[in-house]
Amino acid sequence: MEFHTLGKHCAQSDCQQLDFLPFTCDLCKNIYCLDHREYKQHNCSQIHMRKDAVVPVCPACHQICVLKKGEDPQERLSAHLLAGCPDEAKTVIQQKKTTCSFRNCHGGELLPVVCNDCHMNFCLKHRFPTAHKCKGPATTSVNTCKQQAATENTSDQPSGRRRMNLSLLSKLVKA
Repeated sequence: MEFHTLGKHCAQSDCQQLDFLPFTCDLCKNIYCLDHREYKQHNCSQIHMRKDAVVPVCPACHQICVLKKGEDPQERLSAHLLAGCPDEAKTVIQQKKTTCSFRNCHGGELLPVVCNDCHMNFCLKHRFPTAHKCKGPATTSVNTCKQQAATENTSDQPSGRRRMNLSLLSKLVKA
């Protein structure tokens, strides 16, 4: 079974290779094989129409520096840096970072990760109910998950201290 209708022939006069994944030149709109896909390889007649667009991006604030016609990108970028580029992007990210509700965890995320049971915010490490010792919606109060997390962190302490902390926690829950 032949597939003579599939594929396209290379437009290069000395090639004419049948290619099943041909390339179309964006300038001259002719079809070429892999060997002749670049402008120089097929001597593109429309190469003068090529648009070499350079968009400089500030490495500090990640802001695009708009170029005027004929302006050098390096000069524009250095002028932006010398003018004291606004570092707004970093401050916005730092302000929006949420903190983890797990005791002694200073982690946080840019987007809130809220437990479906206790409705507290956690980092990715403590996002699962088993990771922050969540007992579910029936026993949760405002600070229950924080208190549950506190009991896990005190489990490394001697048993006398742990019992004292558990009794204090039970008084807090009843109150």
